[in-house]
Amino acid sequence: MKRALLVLSAILSLLYAANCLAQEGDRPFPTKDGFTLHLPAGWKEIPAAVLDSYAQDIARLAPQAEKQAFDYGFQLSGAKKWFAYPYILVQVHRTGKVPEEQLRILAQSGKEMDSGFAKARESLSSLAADGKIGETVLDPSTHTLWTRMSIHVHGAGTINGLIAMILTETGFIQISCYAQEREFPAYLPLFQAVVRSTVLSDELQYRSGAGDSDPASGGIGRGAIVGIAVVSIGSAVLLLLVIRRRREKKQC
Repeated sequence: MKRALLVLSAILSLLYAANCLAQEGDRPFPTKDGFTLHLPAGWKEIPAAVLDSYAQDIARLAPQAEKQAFDYGFQLSGAKKWFAYPYILVQVHRTGKVPEEQLRILAQSGKEMDSGFAKARESLSSLAADGKIGETVLDPSTHTLWTRMSIHVHGAGTINGLIAMILTETGFIQISCYAQEREFPAYLPLFQAVVRSTVLSDELQYRSGAGDSDPASGGIGRGAIVGIAVVSIGSAVLLLLVIRRRREKKQC
């Protein structure tokens, strides 16, 4: 009963957020990957060359960490530097279709998610501390997994994140939204609306039951929980470290 109420509350919140975005006016952003994002006024795209450059820096800085590949990124139009908070990162994962049963398992695996997040935090203990991950909530109507995270990054303060995984016929789209702790409550409805208003092409839309019996169709399962946690924390912490190092070099 409690979980049902939480899911209902989350869905109502998302519908409200989507309505707020529509009232403010949005800008469709069709992608080359078969889905369209809707961004609020006052946001701009982070160029692909910039995303690739920072991803390469992350790989050099932490060669043993989960590889980071950012397909799309967005931030406030008025920001003078790339990756100034708040910002949104989008990653397209072609892991193969995730059967619905695995999706339910992921949503119910809070302890394993906590464990995975703890391991990721420990591996980056010199850069960040006091990391927390919230309850994972499944929205069955949109086949989307939602969770929140927060972590204290040395030299930057506490960063909060909203992580959404939208299931597709070929894997999932991960939308990670980050803001500083003091600003996160104000941006949360906007972040939710961006995720909720994402439109998938007919070919990409998740089809319940279709192909679920095929073992090869499930590209993600319980073992992916640790990976998801690592990617989430890595996107926030390693990217911030690269940003800080680049800015320090410019000041020298």
